[in-house]
Amino acid sequence: MTTQSEQAQQTANQMKEGAKNQAQRVAEETRSAWSQVQENPTPSGIMGALENMPATTYLWATLGSIGLSLLLRIFGRREFANFVGLWPPTILALAMLSKQFRPSREM
Repeated sequence: MTTQSEQAQQTANQMKEGAKNQAQRVAEETRSAWSQVQENPTPSGIMGALENMPATTYLWATLGSIGLSLLLRIFGRREFANFVGLWPPTILALAMLSKQFRPSREM
């Protein structure tokens, strides 16, 4: 008979494995979209890559740019921090544009 703590540990391990698989899938889709841009660096190729990128890539890019801006601010690079701080709205606009092109891809 398994105890409650063993069941909790099993559930945690399953969740960890699921998150790991999801992260690997997103990374692979992002790499695929990036290679598409490298093969076809025209506006249509870039838009095609943006359409194929998973939504979580945009989320992590947004959070990363906010974090980078904060770190730059802490280290005294105010002007560059402000520049990087302007990236999140652009990234989110690209995500919304992507969803306009392919609304039913995820979700």
